[in-house]
Amino acid sequence: MMFQSVRGTALASGIAMQEPAACMPAEASMHALYDTAETVFDGLEAIGQI
Repeated sequence: MMFQSVRGTALASGIAMQEPAACMPAEASMHALYDTAETVFDGLEAIGQI
C-alpha cells in the first residue's frame, strides 16, 4: 500500500514538474513529503519499531 502511494505521488510530481508554473510548488511538495517521512522514520527508529 505504501509503495503504491509513493509511486502515485512520484508520477503526479513528475507530471506537475513538466509545467513551468507548477514546477516550484511540486518541488516544495516533494521536499515537504520527504521531510515528513524522514521525521516519521526517525521517530519509529527511536522507539525501536524499525
